[in-house]
Amino acid sequence: MNIIESFFDELIFDQECYDEIYDFIISESIRCGEYEGNCFILKKLDLNNFIIFNEYRISENQIEISDPYSIKKSTLLKKINLYAKKQRFKLRNSY
Repeated sequence: MNIIESFFDELIFDQECYDEIYDFIISESIRCGEYEGNCFILKKLDLNNFIIFNEYRISENQIEISDPYSIKKSTLLKKINLYAKKQRFKLRNSY
């Protein structure tokens, strides 16, 4: 399983989660920031570029980041909608 599939499996488990992540991706008010799950982070670098990565806490003061994956907004929206369709969620309009 690749990092995108793992990310979706962890964070998009119902309609509400899908809607929240979708809104984070398309929001022009959020120019940069992070959407955090238990293991995965979706980092918004700017309005059109994102990085998805695993974050592991090794100790209280040490975090390891692994498997970073860079993706454009348009590609991410296509992939998230394909995943949501397989889960039979109500799809949002493509941006």
